[in-house]
Amino acid sequence: MTDKIILFTAKWCNPCNVVKPVVLELVKEYGLVYEEVDVDVDGRLAVEYGVISVPCLVFMKGGEVVDMLHGIKPKSFYRQVIENKLGSKS
Repeated sequence: MTDKIILFTAKWCNPCNVVKPVVLELVKEYGLVYEEVDVDVDGRLAVEYGVISVPCLVFMKGGEVVDMLHGIKPKSFYRQVIENKLGSKS
């Protein structure tokens, strides 16, 4: 099973628009699967994952959630989470 990042977002969320390009760069760099969920369209999935605010990044390894981050963090912080929780670059 491939490592994955899910970005929970919303069209009205300006911080989400800041986070998304950074996450997309890292997904490409690390060869991760990317999924984006609009909480206004699929609120059920947001509830299932325990998302309390957007943006929210869910890091998954082997189908299991290994970390979850809410809000905006520096790119270096996301990189550290990816390397610590999902492993090094592919």
